[in-house]
Amino acid sequence: MSADVVIFTEAQTPPPANVIAGRWTTAHRREGFPGVSKWGTVIAARTSSQVRVEHVTSVGTESPYPLDSKFPGTFTAADLFVGEECIATVVGLHLRYRKDKAGTFISYPLDDLKAMKKDFVELFVNRQKPMIIAGDFNYEMESMPRMLTKLCPGNLSIVDPFENQQMTTFEQDWEDRYQFCLDYLFLSRVLNEKLILKRGGVDDFPSALEISDHAPLLIELDFSGL
Repeated sequence: MSADVVIFTEAQTPPPANVIAGRWTTAHRREGFPGVSKWGTVIAARTSSQVRVEHVTSVGTESPYPLDSKFPGTFTAADLFVGEECIATVVGLHLRYRKDKAGTFISYPLDDLKAMKKDFVELFVNRQKPMIIAGDFNYEMESMPRMLTKLCPGNLSIVDPFENQQMTTFEQDWEDRYQFCLDYLFLSRVLNEKLILKRGGVDDFPSALEISDHAPLLIELDFSGL
């Protein structure tokens, strides 16, 4: 894998030391989904590429607002640095169909996303940086969620670089369908203007489903002017 920055969902937390030591900086919730699974979201940056990430768990100083407290393990945030400059705030999402102890569904991914609006707002207001939002949304969307379209102003507004591109990122034999797009990547307009390559889904990564039940999304941004 040659990517400089990756966002994994359902990854081992903490990541294996022999994999990351001296090679990657990471941001992750150590216990994954507390009480549910020790596998969670990991945001990682390759040190040899002069990039790094720093985990953001709360914002504000006088009265800090804790992130990822509503549905712990769902919302992982990090500052992304190129050299010494913070160029973006990254959010890794893993939205789930949550169940109670009896196994009854008590919430759905879109409902949880809407309920986390304050996390997004507080993070952006505090950081005021371009954003990258990506992960396993666990539902198919006809368009980007309205909450995200209204999150940031001007050239920091969130756009979908894969808009109008039909993709399959997940395959499962569910009733009369087996191909779905459940994984998404959004970013601020100012970052999208630096986009020089995008690939995603099973068509672009035909062997992906041999090692995972999800296919990746990949973008390349040109920061040569920094």
